[in-house]
Amino acid sequence: SKDRSSRILDAKDGKPKLTVSGTEQDMLAVTFSGDGSRVVTSGLEPALYWWDTATGERLKRIGGHNEAVHELFTSNDGSVIGSCGGDGAFRLWNPKLMDSVRTIPVRSPVFCGSFSKDAKRVAVGCSDGMTRLI
Repeated sequence: SKDRSSRILDAKDGKPKLTVSGTEQDMLAVTFSGDGSRVVTSGLEPALYWWDTATGERLKRIGGHNEAVHELFTSNDGSVIGSCGGDGAFRLWNPKLMDSVRTIPVRSPVFCGSFSKDAKRVAVGCSDGMTRLI
């Protein structure tokens, strides 16, 4: 959000369970790690923030993109997280290690994406109006 925080709500009653905050700029995206123990946020700055979902403690801030990170998403099996950057790059992250494992240049700012069910392919939507399969 614009107040540089993200709230985790209880899916049953909609009440706030946890708020994470402390980023340098507005948050734009959020995803859970596959096991739910961490939440990852990103935003206008070129970094990802990793938070403990039990305590709200910030575990790590790591760069990787050169511009805003518009979207985060987790594979169905929880083994990988994807990030879409305004720098024209798509990145893969290991949620257990909280680290980048691969960068795929797309050559156009990337705004959204989704893993295939088996996590072997990714579709990304770009600012040039193209959807690319990776």
